[in-house]
Amino acid sequence: MLTVLVVDDDEFVRKWICTVLSAFDCNVIQARAASQALKILEAHRVDVLFSDCVMPGDMSGPDLARHVAALHPEMRIILMSGYHESMQLQPGWTFLRKPFKPSDIRRAIDAAVRDRSETTAVRRNKPGSPENTAEA
Repeated sequence: MLTVLVVDDDEFVRKWICTVLSAFDCNVIQARAASQALKILEAHRVDVLFSDCVMPGDMSGPDLARHVAALHPEMRIILMSGYHESMQLQPGWTFLRKPFKPSDIRRAIDAAVRDRSETTAVRRNKPGSPENTAEA
């Protein structure tokens, strides 16, 4: 089961996204701020970070995403915003413009899972990777 951490300071939006993701059989954890998300990530294995871009506090969604990507390069990231955002998305990142529909969330999650599977397959097939190194 895919575990998704949803980070948004707007409680209504956050709970709606969590409801949609639960309907897609995702295990969902929620946070209202980047600082709370970082504490959750210390204690839980998360497959996808689904974060708003604009949040109160010291860390924006893109800042959180960069921080998380540095610590957990295998984690897939979905950023969302209702504002016009011009940002450089890293490989494995997806952007959703608010408002969006459940089908948009489904496509983003499916793309994240597909991208993660492809990245894992590439790592497994690299010569010298731990998965391809025979033990004596």
